[in-house]
Amino acid sequence: MYFSNATFKILFAVSCLASWFHASQAIAVIYEVTFDATWSAATHPSAYPSGAHFSPLIGTTHNDQVTFWEPGGIATAGIEQMAETGGTGTLTSEIVAAGSGAESLITTGGLNSPGSISTTFNISPSHPFVTLVTMIAPSPDWFVGIHDYDFRVGNAWLPQVTIDLFPYDAGTDSGVDFTSPNNDTNPQDPIALLGAPFTGTPAMGTFQFTLLGDFDLNGNIDGADFLKWHRGESPIPYSQADLDDWKINFGGATPAFAAAVVPEPVTWHMMLFGISLVLTSRRK
Repeated sequence: MYFSNATFKILFAVSCLASWFHASQAIAVIYEVTFDATWSAATHPSAYPSGAHFSPLIGTTHNDQVTFWEPGGIATAGIEQMAETGGTGTLTSEIVAAGSGAESLITTGGLNSPGSISTTFNISPSHPFVTLVTMIAPSPDWFVGIHDYDFRVGNAWLPQVTIDLFPYDAGTDSGVDFTSPNNDTNPQDPIALLGAPFTGTPAMGTFQFTLLGDFDLNGNIDGADFLKWHRGESPIPYSQADLDDWKINFGGATPAFAAAVVPEPVTWHMMLFGISLVLTSRRK
């Protein structure tokens, strides 16, 4: 898209003023996560059952006061249900029960493997951690996922993250094969990386996280990103749709309520003042 010199100056003035306002606020940004499931007969020839798939993804953004699972820990009822049946209801209830410890719920549908699925989620500086899981299916109680992953580095966001996913055993069922009958483990074993039938096999896929609108890949959404987009200098080609993502993240609003969020009057006054300065200087 082409901007005239005058329009560009106006937009830049607005972005600089809004950048100051944005930096002074602890506001949320939006990430896109893509689950790229690579588990297949080619990658796992001895560990790829008929009907191989993954259950719906379930997770949340949260602070450091809560943990929903971790290696060496005992699976909650929600993690047990997810790992054994692919159900998400109990884990969703546990996330809700965490109260102020959890913030944005992250969900997608399930998918056959190989395959991929994407969604976006809101994340804030006060809740910068992500936990996200999905069942390996069919299986007794096996799953892949991440826990307590911090997306902040100092005052910046991680611009892009790719995480290899290896299988975990939830420790709630003693089955040893993909189609083993239910055999509850009592007492439960700690959650642990799974050996057989995945011993020596590659990752089953990846979670790829991208901070939307971060055109210069520095972890901040600001006026410099707009300049990169306008000049075509970003390390990655971006489209008009990506500029729309920048607008959303730059304002700190999620798509669901972006239209309802309006800057305070003082902010609008500052923006208008900046525009008037640009226009006045142009007329001289």
